[in-house]
Amino acid sequence: MDRLTVTELPGRNRVFRVETGPTGGCIVKQTGIDRPDRQKAIRREADCCRLAMSVPELQGVIPEVIRYDDMAHYLVQPIVPGEPAGRALRRGGENRAAAALGTALARVHRHLSTTDITSRDLVGADSLPWILRDKSLAKAVRHTTSLGQAALARLLVDHPALLEQLKDTAKLWAPSCAIHADLKLSNVIVTWEGGDQSQPQATLIDWELVQTGDPAWDVAGIVQSFIVSAIGRLPADSAADGRTEPDLDDGPLSAAAAAGRHFIQAYHEYTETPKSALDGFNLRILRYAGARMVQSAYEAQKFETGLIPGTVRLIQAGLNLMREPEEFRPFICFRQPF
Repeated sequence: MDRLTVTELPGRNRVFRVETGPTGGCIVKQTGIDRPDRQKAIRREADCCRLAMSVPELQGVIPEVIRYDDMAHYLVQPIVPGEPAGRALRRGGENRAAAALGTALARVHRHLSTTDITSRDLVGADSLPWILRDKSLAKAVRHTTSLGQAALARLLVDHPALLEQLKDTAKLWAPSCAIHADLKLSNVIVTWEGGDQSQPQATLIDWELVQTGDPAWDVAGIVQSFIVSAIGRLPADSAADGRTEPDLDDGPLSAAAAAGRHFIQAYHEYTETPKSALDGFNLRILRYAGARMVQSAYEAQKFETGLIPGTVRLIQAGLNLMREPEEFRPFICFRQPF
């Protein structure tokens, strides 16, 4: 008999990884009866993943559902074999993994229909990501229970230039299809079915926030992950925080830019984005990536009691990415300024 191993994972809800052997097992996600908002989120994810099981183009891109119990509020899904995308990108094969991710995301944006997801639980198309909502940071100061997040929110609400950039970025919101809404490298699993030299498969996990929205927001989540990862590996005195044009001769930035280009190229090839729409779409990607950096900095503070090293630097990079997106155009293959 295989040994049963249960590991609790971090997440909005209680999440358990149940392993029954080297390759078998499942992920169990459950929330309490006193959290109707999280119950809706799990139901939304279950509906999304069950719908994807009936769409050939989405099989392998979105996890399947083993069981969903609407009364006990739990969702069971198979463990996706593979490794987190961030690890796959760091250890080599960056461009192939990035391209596989671009194609996977493009499949979602072309073939997942939110009209078939239970309407009572679906977030509205006009619902902006929280970081782009009016006065969201001011509300965070009052309502967050995290000392670290409260400290950062107080710092940010006194930064009018940042607030203005977030406000202007929110005006770009152009909802047009189903989006993941919380896409980042930690929500992507990369599988190398034939070893490191094979063509990888990317699976997008954690669909609690699926909604109708702007596809550029999902793309920006990955682009900002590439940029943040590169910035984190640079010396502390590097100018790559956005105050000057990034030095793409630098090792980490060069690799991140190449991965970003392969990701974006694969995405646009599959979605067949019209050339007339490329400039506007790519501008939104970079502006949103800046906003996602600010959001990532805030999320990183959740379990802290004060500002952690690198937070202000990340905020600076996000601000300048929103203010001067053309400086980062090499990350998504821009040939001409906006």
